[in-house]
Amino acid sequence: MNVSRRSLMQGGAAGLGFLALGGLTACSTAAPGSGNASAGATGGVTNLVLWTWPEGFGKKALEAVATKFPQYKLRQDVIGGEFKQKLTTTFTAGSGLPDITGVKGEDISFFLSQPKYFTDLNTLGAEDIKGDYLEYKWAQATTKDGQQLGIPIDIGPTALFYRFDIFEEAGLPSDPEELAAAIRTWEEFIELGKKLKAAKPETYLVRNAGGMFDTIWKQSGKGFIDESGTFIGDQDHIRSAWDTSISAFQAGIVATLDNNTADTAAAVNEGRLPADFGASWHLADLIVDAPQTAGKWHVCEHPGTATNNGARS
Repeated sequence: MNVSRRSLMQGGAAGLGFLALGGLTACSTAAPGSGNASAGATGGVTNLVLWTWPEGFGKKALEAVATKFPQYKLRQDVIGGEFKQKLTTTFTAGSGLPDITGVKGEDISFFLSQPKYFTDLNTLGAEDIKGDYLEYKWAQATTKDGQQLGIPIDIGPTALFYRFDIFEEAGLPSDPEELAAAIRTWEEFIELGKKLKAAKPETYLVRNAGGMFDTIWKQSGKGFIDESGTFIGDQDHIRSAWDTSISAFQAGIVATLDNNTADTAAAVNEGRLPADFGASWHLADLIVDAPQTAGKWHVCEHPGTATNNGARS
């Protein structure tokens, strides 16, 4: 496949955690629809295949690509289920490879250990646009030897999404500023959850303890492995996040429902899960689960500081 330095760098950044050129060393030259993901040039137009997950790219974004870069025909393949696993399996198999792939922010650290499956974007001019991006986000897709595997698309500052109508019915603060002021600590958040459940039984402030835990430990600025590769998951920042999440569970405000399940979608539809943590795009997830709730969601600061969902290293 022939991708020019100029065209890639002009059109590469649009809509995901990272965009990366994947599997180019094994690209085929089959036409789209032939059973191989990658495609070559036909009639002066270069066929490209982009892998994304559901809601990865909107129709307008793809139309904009077609308008600005008529020399490329971009086919988007939407990959459901475990995106990372399917991408990894395809790389390993060496067939059906995409030309360009999205990589979720939480998965980029894994793919840094697999650079052979990607093109070093520095060879296509990535260094020229490095200054346009946040330094930490750019570094997340940079290998130790300096290869650039992806171009950042977004960051994911988190907040609390909540159904203001449900909160009003329960007699809780429903204005974003008032609610944020009432839950500056996780202890206050747990107390709010107790009041919600008392007013509306079988209604839960937290869908699962794992989501709460993931939000809290990231507020420390540290994870499970430090920059030297040493495991630090046994330290106080993880223990504190665990203890707080368990406290919420013991207080009865956790629904114990897994994400992305029919039961969770039903609970969101019925107003039994009127709140959730997430980045800006999470509102779209909530409305996909419960389209009839559109217009009933507000957003405010969650306890503690904002974290990055899908932007950890």
